[in-house]
Amino acid sequence: MHARADASVDIARASLIIVALTVVDKLLAILKEMVVAHRFGISSDLDVFNIAYAVPGILLLILTGALIQAFIPLYHEWRSRLPSEQADTAACALLWAATLFFMLLAAALYLLSPQVFALTGYGFNAAQQQQGIRLQQFLAVLLVMDGAGSVLAALLQAKKRFLYLQTAPLFLNICSILILLWLAPALGIDALVWGLIVGTLCKTMYMAVVLGREGFSFSARRVPDRSGLSMFVMLALPLLGSALLANCNLLVDQVMATGLAAGSVSSLRYAFRVYDMPVQIVVLAFSRALFPFVSQQAAEMDFESLRRHFRQSLILICLLSVPATAGAVVLARDMIGILFQRGAFDAAAAVQTAQVLILYSLGLFFSAYCFVNGVFFAALKHTAPLLYMGVLSTGLNIALNFLFMRLMGVQGIALSTTVTAGCISCFFLYLLKRRLGITGFPRVRANVCVITGAGLAMLAAGWVFRTACAAFGMEPAALFCATGVLMVAVYCAGLWLLRTPEISGCCSLVRSVFRTAAG
Repeated sequence: MHARADASVDIARASLIIVALTVVDKLLAILKEMVVAHRFGISSDLDVFNIAYAVPGILLLILTGALIQAFIPLYHEWRSRLPSEQADTAACALLWAATLFFMLLAAALYLLSPQVFALTGYGFNAAQQQQGIRLQQFLAVLLVMDGAGSVLAALLQAKKRFLYLQTAPLFLNICSILILLWLAPALGIDALVWGLIVGTLCKTMYMAVVLGREGFSFSARRVPDRSGLSMFVMLALPLLGSALLANCNLLVDQVMATGLAAGSVSSLRYAFRVYDMPVQIVVLAFSRALFPFVSQQAAEMDFESLRRHFRQSLILICLLSVPATAGAVVLARDMIGILFQRGAFDAAAAVQTAQVLILYSLGLFFSAYCFVNGVFFAALKHTAPLLYMGVLSTGLNIALNFLFMRLMGVQGIALSTTVTAGCISCFFLYLLKRRLGITGFPRVRANVCVITGAGLAMLAAGWVFRTACAAFGMEPAALFCATGVLMVAVYCAGLWLLRTPEISGCCSLVRSVFRTAAG
């Protein structure tokens, strides 16, 4: 029991480190979006940049995500049967192989950009097409820098160096903000490109320096043995397919939005940035902290611990996503207005973006669950279902986009994402239950009901309070803060009145970690 408690505390402590630094990173990301909104609004130039960046961005999400998820279980296996120096040597060989692969991919994207952008930006005119091709060719260099950096990030995560892992992304937003502030008047939309390139280079160099100082050698001669390479490929290919099809939904949404009114792509992008914050700050941080631990438990065939952590994960996701969804539904217009409504970003843009944000936020629990679900499948080295569900997800999303965007415009694309995530989550839950040998979720269902009840009370109280105060002409910032405080208070009170041992346990664990960190 003591070992189990220690593992949970270690995961929570790692999550706290990741959350703290992710909060800083996402605040910087929002600051960058505020600068972008002030400068470019939801202009056609920004639409072109977003589509130009979508292809290299999606490729990086696909390839680096699959690489990291396949690498960490394999690295733990190497460490279990090889001296640490040999495991690092094998990892170094993969680093150089990955760098070569991403260099070839970047060259291919550069050469094929005219054909690629003609497909992804089919709704743009000829001048916008030419601008998009030029931007995409510049952005191809990101594949080399971030691709090599993904192996470095996987090593830091496998070694549980979470502080360094989460510090690295700060360079990206800091560099982007500085370049936008100083050079945007002269460079225009190109300032966004240079911010990404300089920031990514700094991020990758930082991770390399950290690993070098910890004794990792970048001059290894030995290559991984054939069995290790075969296992990596067997793990990575299904993850690659699932990541391709899952992340293609982001690209599909933006591509299909080019056929709508100008600014639709930018509205999707702004809304997704805000919607993605709670996922990135809390859920993705928890997933990153959890992955090395469940990989180790899977390698040791400790299914009891895996089942326990899966149940705890479901409760924690619900505990965090429900209030975030309620807050977004009530406060989306105020939030978007406070963050972006200035300069070129006018009131009409704020209303449209807020509506998209609300519909995205309805699927927050399902998106969060998919992150944690993928962790368990990857740790169990059972990745084929991720590929199958990815195929289903992409097909369903395209069909629903055609339906909903005709009825609702750009808002329909956000609704399609939510409905797709809900359907896929149900399939994933069924499959993982069978894989872990879980027969039922009586305690999880009871906790979900309690949390949902508290969330509904929070939503109702916030809506009534905001409507009443808005009628008296309260300032938007004051209204946002007062409503937010009231909603959090109502949610916490509801949880306290209806508390269960599991909810109390989650809260106690978080408090203990904060006390340890403060000490």
